[in-house]
Amino acid sequence: MKVLRIFFSLIVIISLLTGVAYSKEKFKEGRKLHHKKHMKWWMNPRIIKELELTAEQKKQANKLKSDAQKKMIRLGADLSLKKIDLGDAMREDVPDEAIVTKLVNEIADLTGEIYKTSMLDMFAGNKILTPAQKERLKTLMIKKPGKKKDKKDKEAKRKEKDRKRKEKERREREKK
Repeated sequence: MKVLRIFFSLIVIISLLTGVAYSKEKFKEGRKLHHKKHMKWWMNPRIIKELELTAEQKKQANKLKSDAQKKMIRLGADLSLKKIDLGDAMREDVPDEAIVTKLVNEIADLTGEIYKTSMLDMFAGNKILTPAQKERLKTLMIKKPGKKKDKKDKEAKRKEKDRKRKEKERREREKK
């Protein structure tokens, strides 16, 4: 019985890996664009302000934001439900290979759909902007060189300042 369960678990793992590979291959170009929330400028109030959008552009950006959030919530919920169904199917004494395979394929399809939707939303967001705003957006999205280093330097300076303050307090206590 345990051997059978291990066998089916291996089948599920292989199916999951195959599904993920299929999903990644299917949306290879979208994957190169790096699915990251920060690329969605219409979700960032600071960037919206910096781009100086017209009233019509702001209206379009707000609609895109709410539509994108609704789609992602639906897809995310569907994905979560399928994962729960897969867990239930795997907890059976003898998991049904056909059901497990079907669920794994549905999970892979939903994952791919999430990435595809994200990329299509990004392209729709860029259509809202004028060429000048697109150029401005590029400069806003570029990571500042040395940003991490600056954070580390600030943290080190803060720690050094705290150390000196504590040392001074310790000396004052010793004098008393």
